[in-house]
Amino acid sequence: MESATVVGTVPHKSLQEHALWVMVRVSGEHLVLPSALVLEMVRAPATHAVPFAPDAVRGVAPLRGQVGLVVDMRRRFGLESLQEEQAALTALLHAREKDHRLWLEDLEDSVRERRPFTRTLDPHACAFGQWYDAYQAPTLELAWHLRQFAEPHGRIHAQGAIVAEHMKHGRHDEAMVVIDLARKSVLGRLIDLFEGARHLVTGSSREIAVIVNVQGRSVGLVVDEVEGIDQLKSETFQAMPDGFGSEDPAIIGTVRTRREDKVVVVLDVDVLTRSYAGR
Repeated sequence: MESATVVGTVPHKSLQEHALWVMVRVSGEHLVLPSALVLEMVRAPATHAVPFAPDAVRGVAPLRGQVGLVVDMRRRFGLESLQEEQAALTALLHAREKDHRLWLEDLEDSVRERRPFTRTLDPHACAFGQWYDAYQAPTLELAWHLRQFAEPHGRIHAQGAIVAEHMKHGRHDEAMVVIDLARKSVLGRLIDLFEGARHLVTGSSREIAVIVNVQGRSVGLVVDEVEGIDQLKSETFQAMPDGFGSEDPAIIGTVRTRREDKVVVVLDVDVLTRSYAGR
């Protein structure tokens, strides 16, 4: 978003009309909407399906004393749902745990069969290491948990080099001792960490419904997280670059926040909810 093209010197009128903005997170994007339109923020409610509704509409639910539509903001912008994202991450963690179980089994087989071990000894080169080095956790709790992988993950790969050294000098029994200890200690630690990570992923769904007033009716906008309230630097307003929401009429553009100096996407709530409010 940093490479957007400036839209002249006059910011969008809504940036002038509203002083405070509610900042939310939808997947990896930070979005803002005028706080004056926000009635309340609650845990995403259970909904009843609406026949023939757009994909983004989860259904209807009691909102502020009336039945209102609940809109999934991820679906609104063509992103996978939070549940789909969590399922994919859980499956990935299962697969990477299995990789390391098999890695150690193959290391043991290589000793028994007196053959070279061909799997990687570099913790940054395995499938988990490549993912781990690039992944940005969506919550501080998960980020803290994932940091604990660094030491045991590096250590289990280091066992391969120790075993290879023993094998080089014909110390097969010593190599098997190293593998047995690794299975009982470092692999066990990794398995516990993988299990804990999956628990955090599946138990971290804290979707929030931001209830907004649209033409006298309440509409719930489901987001991943509410990050706070801030003012905007209207002079930094830019057109939306190609990519997320660039063709969506509900996206006004990007702008920087005053307190955190963060680039955020500005939403036009009226446009966003117009097609839903009449349902």
